Amino acid sequence: MGISINPFNSVSDIIVQRDFNRGKNKGNASSYVTIDENGILQIFGKTYGANKYETTLLCLAIYAISSQPMELYEIQEKELIKLPKDARNVILSLGIKVITSNLILEREEFENNDSLRSPTYIYNLLEKLGDKKMLPM
Repeated sequence: MGISINPFNSVSDIIVQRDFNRGKNKGNASSYVTIDENGILQIFGKTYGANKYETTLLCLAIYAISSQPMELYEIQEKELIKLPKDARNVILSLGIKVITSNLILEREEFENNDSLRSPTYIYNLLEKLGDKKMLPM
């Protein structure tokens, strides 16, 4: 008896599978995929350990099945602020906008724009409350 492997057909498939796996392993909420109010796919991915590979693979998988604009928010973990150079270059070459988050940028966002809506803040909300409601695709 073999295991059937089915391809993802939509971003919603990926989000559902991520949520399912997250429910099994609550100790490692490593990445989130959501869609903002303008229809931009947003990936909130960590930059350390195995999470950096998951972040990169999510970007590649979503790029392969969707024509929607994408943004990757690199969420600082431990001492690593950015994804490895080669992975980051591939993501950028696909036209995916990359936004790096660190404590200095977070403070500047709060001070300059009087906003708590920084990438890390949003990531923490997603981790605590779950994904945003999906817009129809």
